[in-house]
Amino acid sequence: MKKNLLFMIIMAAVFFSSVAHTDDAHSVFSYSYYVSTESPETVIKNVRAFVPAKKGYVGYFSNDRINVRIPVSEVNSLKVLLSELGYVIGENQKRQDIALTMLDLQTRLSTKQKLLSELNQISSVRLAETLQVEQEMNRVIGEIEDIKGKLAYYRDRIALSEVTIYLNRAYVSAKALPHNVPAGWMLRLGIENLLGE
Repeated sequence: MKKNLLFMIIMAAVFFSSVAHTDDAHSVFSYSYYVSTESPETVIKNVRAFVPAKKGYVGYFSNDRINVRIPVSEVNSLKVLLSELGYVIGENQKRQDIALTMLDLQTRLSTKQKLLSELNQISSVRLAETLQVEQEMNRVIGEIEDIKGKLAYYRDRIALSEVTIYLNRAYVSAKALPHNVPAGWMLRLGIENLLGE
């Protein structure tokens, strides 16, 4: 009884300390960028070359959208590349704290591993119950592998941010305008239509 109470107190202390000190080490980030460019094809080509060089990968791309996974530390350099290839007209960032999920999975994993160890000890002592113990061990091993898979999934989500880039084609170049536009970014916002009328 005292051991159970002590264990619960320790778990509560770990739980509340992790809640109070959550940081980016247990956060999943996702970004959306909206880019206006004269050549979406060039943006896609350059992003597809850039991302693998930064140890990321391209998940999906089409004529007007590209979805990539890239290390958190490289997101800013990707944004710089986008601003060189076009004009970033909008961006969104989402942050999901999964510290409690990770703590829960790690606690469940250690509990299952302890149970598996105890089942191994039982199977070596009680030969008459070996079949039942082996069935229980197989079930526990399956649960352990499932938890490990979930932990690996969340670690991957933490390590690699998801970035979705939406591309909008800017049709008119500065040479085609009848007026001298002082800032190139105005072209990408559609100001040329107002100036041309």
